[in-house]
Amino acid sequence: MQERLLIRLPASDAEPRISWLIWQPSGAEVIASGELNDPAELTQLTEQAKRCQVTLLCPGQAISMRKVTIPNSGKRHLDKLIPYALEDELADDIDSLHFAWAENGIKEGQIPVAVVRHSEMQQWQQWLAAAHLEADEWAVDYLMLPEPESEQQWTGVQIADDVLIRMARWDGLAVEQTLADAVVGLKQSEYPQTNHVVAYSDIALNDSTLALEFANSELPMVAFANQRVSLDIRGQRYAPKRAKRTLEIRWQPLAWAAGIALAVTLASSWVKTAYLNHQAEQLQQQAEALYKETFPNQTRIVNLRAQMRQQLQSLGIDDQAMPSALAMLDQLAPAFQQQPQLSLELLRYQDGALRMQAVAQNFSQFEAFQNQAQQLGFEVQQGALNNRGDGVAGTLTIAYQGGRS
Repeated sequence: MQERLLIRLPASDAEPRISWLIWQPSGAEVIASGELNDPAELTQLTEQAKRCQVTLLCPGQAISMRKVTIPNSGKRHLDKLIPYALEDELADDIDSLHFAWAENGIKEGQIPVAVVRHSEMQQWQQWLAAAHLEADEWAVDYLMLPEPESEQQWTGVQIADDVLIRMARWDGLAVEQTLADAVVGLKQSEYPQTNHVVAYSDIALNDSTLALEFANSELPMVAFANQRVSLDIRGQRYAPKRAKRTLEIRWQPLAWAAGIALAVTLASSWVKTAYLNHQAEQLQQQAEALYKETFPNQTRIVNLRAQMRQQLQSLGIDDQAMPSALAMLDQLAPAFQQQPQLSLELLRYQDGALRMQAVAQNFSQFEAFQNQAQQLGFEVQQGALNNRGDGVAGTLTIAYQGGRS
């Protein structure tokens, strides 16, 4: 499973330190961590970022979380309705502000909205560009803390001189430690039932009546490591013009790849009689046609078997794993074919499981594929699903049920 690099940006030039951590999800372990003195040192993370899923934790001090009530008839025009619905609540001119929302977070007609100045977004973009860093997702830092499990608790952590608290799914705060007692005290009036904070580090709340219940966390940044990004604050306006990874392959042609390999094998063995030679020629033509459809950039075929092996190896399937991987793809073909809108960014076969990073039009397509694969006898583990522009990106790990092969 791909390593994850988390980078928390500073809230001000006065305290420009940047905390970072590389996390291995499969082993639940810290690979590396550290602190940079200022954004100019982000170049130290450039090489590590190339092999990781990069999550940018944007400072909550610069982001205001709001809730907007939208009628069902207005859900197709959120980009126009949301700014004007919040205009009277905000001190800044709405033209100077960026709005991002989580449509999957709509509850009882309310939609959570992150509000941040364009100047802040552009500053963070510039820092990343200067370091040649590309982030897969931008999150509000306090919304990356574990969600409280009950009304009696909050979750919190102290990173450098900032205190981060998450009160609810879409509510939290980030504040300098010197102001934490006062701000937390005000928030307590909104959550009268809360009596303790599950703390992932020591938190300087000297005057608060809230008790601290310490979680088992070796480093403060580990608090964010296993959390999914529920709202990418880039929205459509700041979404990258191109994907971080350029490999994109349709599900259905991938399923056909198993058929190509089978056809090539049959074609090479049916050579004993004229009739079988004729059948072999037809199979060879079908296999070449499928190959060209699957890999449209490959217009010239010299050795179909070798070229097919090369393409599969580029997807992370080596010679030893190829028979098993092709068998899984072949058996999964019905699920692939029923969800043609899903496309792959990355495919790996390891330890008897296919690991896929995919993009779909919506969350339901991921769910439908998972259900179909399970009906075919597979176990499917769904990783984090995140909004990406007009679509949804996520990870899937597929293995045989009960570990059979």
